Amino acid sequence: MPYKSEILENDELEKLFRLWAKGTGVTFEQWLDLRDRCRKDLYFLGKNVLKKDLVPHVHGEPCREFLVQKNFDGVYHAGYTLEEVHRAIERQDPIHERVWLDPRGSYKSTIHGLDCTQWLLNCPDIRILILTGESTLGSSMLREIKHYFHLPEDSEPTEFHRLFPEYIVRGDAGENRSPLVCPARRHFQKEASVWSNGVTATLSGWHCDILAGDDFVNDENSGSEDSRATVKAKYDNASNLVDQWGFQNHIGTRYDPDDWFGHRLKVPQDEAPYKILLRSAWTPKPGYENVALKDLTEDMVTLLFPEKLSYRALRKILFRDGERLFRCQQLNQPVSGLSVSFDEDVLRAHFEPKARVEQGPLCMTWDTALTETAKADFSACCVARHSVDKQICNVLEIQCDRWKQSELAVAIVLAIRKWRPDRILIEKPSGDELFRMELQRVAQKYGVSVANIFWLPIDKRPNAKANRIKGLETLLAADRLWFVSGSWMDQTVEQFVKYTGERKNKGHKDDIPDAVSMQQVWLAAAPVPVADAEEVRKKVEEERKKLISKLWYERIFETPSDAEMIRKALPKEVAPAKQSPLGTLPGRMHL
Repeated sequence: MPYKSEILENDELEKLFRLWAKGTGVTFEQWLDLRDRCRKDLYFLGKNVLKKDLVPHVHGEPCREFLVQKNFDGVYHAGYTLEEVHRAIERQDPIHERVWLDPRGSYKSTIHGLDCTQWLLNCPDIRILILTGESTLGSSMLREIKHYFHLPEDSEPTEFHRLFPEYIVRGDAGENRSPLVCPARRHFQKEASVWSNGVTATLSGWHCDILAGDDFVNDENSGSEDSRATVKAKYDNASNLVDQWGFQNHIGTRYDPDDWFGHRLKVPQDEAPYKILLRSAWTPKPGYENVALKDLTEDMVTLLFPEKLSYRALRKILFRDGERLFRCQQLNQPVSGLSVSFDEDVLRAHFEPKARVEQGPLCMTWDTALTETAKADFSACCVARHSVDKQICNVLEIQCDRWKQSELAVAIVLAIRKWRPDRILIEKPSGDELFRMELQRVAQKYGVSVANIFWLPIDKRPNAKANRIKGLETLLAADRLWFVSGSWMDQTVEQFVKYTGERKNKGHKDDIPDAVSMQQVWLAAAPVPVADAEEVRKKVEEERKKLISKLWYERIFETPSDAEMIRKALPKEVAPAKQSPLGTLPGRMHL
């Protein structure tokens, strides 16, 4: 009977020992025990035999606790079958799926390659598919695994070669990009021992015992909703390639809240159990959880891998790559790929003592919140004058406060009475029917007309608000957004600077940026050429007259819905559709 998890009988092993390890200072029994330890202790294999720069407090957990702890003792005998191999693979661990999210640069892919190597040492008949975001990355991981086994001509064997000589790969097979066929394999199978592919490749017809997904989510395939959906469909389908006794490892870093990992982590454990290891390059100590990333000092955080990812190195990455990418790649706390960021100096440079232009329509927008609790959101108002020729938005006043429903109605009416705006856009609040009645009552009391209010339905699509606010970055960069200095300046700057685009912005208010972003409804994507201005104005006036007639007809005879009224009414207040910012500005708003 072979020794422990060995396939070869003792006499064959003794021959290999005499040829490869005799004179190294270890006895035959020690040599056997070292082989056995490599098969069962992944950290020892990587650190002591393959000479990787692993450190116990970082890499001990994934190597010795998280990844499958393999034990094939007693499996092999003369004439063992593939069915016996499959049963042995299946019983290695009751949980057959693992999700491992670690910071970039923490050696997770290196350890994943070591894990594939250890599977081969335990089970030379195994089939491992490496699936990555791009095929070149998979080829690199495959070549690294082949490098462990490859012994170039006229080269001295490594410690690994002397321990496992029956696995040595010779010649070009150890250096090219072709799949690896393990020299110790006993049973023919159409699939190689290890091969790699990109996640979007055609994979039907192949089967594997181990699916090694490694960085299959990347910046290229996670940048849009469509690309994320494609990756999810492709990678989920790849799971069908794993035979029922097999295992799956999903390893990487986050790129978007809606990436593949985001979907997988939402699946209940009782529906599809998996083990998870999720770590950040630094973790704020108790009491510092809400400190802004760039304000965290070294004494406020606990580092995961200080030997490589030091506080100083991480700070450099943070300021080089930006907060969004740092949260995804180093903290595994994904935020929207919008990367919304406002610089305080840029904002303050766009504050002036008075408005840049005095001509153009006066527009008022309201971001409303009617929840009457101590922690309710604020409501915010933005009053701005738009330069028709230069397409500049000049913010004249900001109001922001936590109003009750009756108080908000009064605030809106008083603001309308003060400014007499040409256009008013109010976010449609919850319980809006009662609120509209209250607004109408207050307006009658103060003798103010509210006939020109358009009600904006709340856009419940993912990242709708962040998409809209991001458009303000473009306006600032093009010097098309200016603010009149006032008592509200500091509050406005604070909310802009602290806004990141996250769905949960850790208590930071975003009501003012949202109210300002609504002004984009009336800004065209580019100035109208002077030569064409008169012709454009004539066309707009013609369309406006047509729309007014149609709206009155529908209001009297068809009673259209509020949403329909908004969609049809808004064009009378903006330039022709081909000039509308709704299809070109990053802050796109759908009504």
